[in-house]
Amino acid sequence: MKKIQLLCFSIFLFTIAQSKTVYFFTNDLAAFVYNVRIYNEDNSLAEINKNQWIKTEINSTGTTTFTFKWGPRRKKVTVDFTNKDVAFIYIFLSPAWSISERYLPNVPPGVINDYNKKNRTVNHPRTEWTESKLKQRFNNTADKIEGIYENSFSSENSERYKVGVFNDNGIYKLIYLSGGNPEFWKEGDIKAVLIETATPNFFKTKWYMGNKAQNDEVYTTFKQGMFTSISAIGGEDIYIKLFPTAENNVNTAGSTKSSGTGFAISSDGYIVTNYHVTKGSTNIKIRGIKGDFSIKYNAKIIVEDKNNDIAIIKIEDPEFTSVGVPPYVIDRTIKDVGMTVYALGYPLRATMGDEVKL
Repeated sequence: MKKIQLLCFSIFLFTIAQSKTVYFFTNDLAAFVYNVRIYNEDNSLAEINKNQWIKTEINSTGTTTFTFKWGPRRKKVTVDFTNKDVAFIYIFLSPAWSISERYLPNVPPGVINDYNKKNRTVNHPRTEWTESKLKQRFNNTADKIEGIYENSFSSENSERYKVGVFNDNGIYKLIYLSGGNPEFWKEGDIKAVLIETATPNFFKTKWYMGNKAQNDEVYTTFKQGMFTSISAIGGEDIYIKLFPTAENNVNTAGSTKSSGTGFAISSDGYIVTNYHVTKGSTNIKIRGIKGDFSIKYNAKIIVEDKNNDIAIIKIEDPEFTSVGVPPYVIDRTIKDVGMTVYALGYPLRATMGDEVKL
């Protein structure tokens, strides 16, 4: 008897797991149109009036065909539920009426809520970062932008978010920490991705809204101790920096971030650069080893020559092995005045990109 009960319970769970949600809508166009009847595999699902949203649940494991009947007319639309749980069917009533599966921007909040939870939340990009992990990272090193920020105020259209900003291999990302709707947001979710522009500390931003809809019409600017996000549709939000502070022994208030060009002078990581690049540096990262700019290596200053604007640094990182054999030699002879000289380097990287310039 117990075995039969368990088997029936398993079948019941399987049926529920295959349930799909479908939303139907008809526009308010033709006054003489009273309703459209919807069929699925010869079974009537619902009758929908003009300018009305309805929600139905169906059992489907793949492709499903819906038949719509309006007076003597019939029309079909096929929906593939293989990789989704929700579909929106729009019935446009007109002399040549049409039916299509598409997402409408004006779907009422109550109708779109299930879609947001099932689709956006599941597929949202996330990380393993937490507030405690970020604080530990920033205690060790942080540039002037990195840190933990909180929205300075909350309103009906804006939650009081707390986010972490950190540099992930040259790309700044905002990590959600707290303050949002817990049905949508979990600690570690990506809140925004910042894209460099020609203006320092000013970023074009891919911002995820409160319902996790992506908004590409956002710009973010950083000043000392704060950043401001400016949206074409949502106004302006100001975030105040909470961490790290001066008491955290992290030199962020007076720190500056710069970049420069270096040339390997040996295969074991010795690099020559300019003194004005390394002057006062406490944290040096090297990119571009063997042409790979996605990996950074730690380096330290070996010697500096202020008068000749020269410095020699050395890569000291457990992940580093070798730069390979430099594809050039050093000419020790003195050059005459008027000889042609070429310079290769990476000037104004934030503006001009990572490609080498001649």
